[in-house]
Amino acid sequence: MLDRMHAVVQQAFGGPEVLEVAEVDRPVPLATEVLVRVKAVGVNPVEPLIRSGQFPLIGQPPFILGWDMSCQSNHFLNSVVKPSGNLARMVTR
Repeated sequence: MLDRMHAVVQQAFGGPEVLEVAEVDRPVPLATEVLVRVKAVGVNPVEPLIRSGQFPLIGQPPFILGWDMSCQSNHFLNSVVKPSGNLARMVTR
């Protein structure tokens, strides 16, 4: 599996212009987490407020928004998710 991936990264608070596609390290899941391959990402209604700094939910940038997604599982935890299982989930990490 690749050690790098593409993500839309935010380095500062602001409008859409602060978002940029960047290559980042692929996260390593904890024992209680599942690693997924994202197929599609939606914009949650609160994300523009987080991006602009009006709703300080996750602290200061840099960070990656886009928590509402459709994905495919790549890493499995105690057979909770079956191989190639399709998921729709809000990511919290």
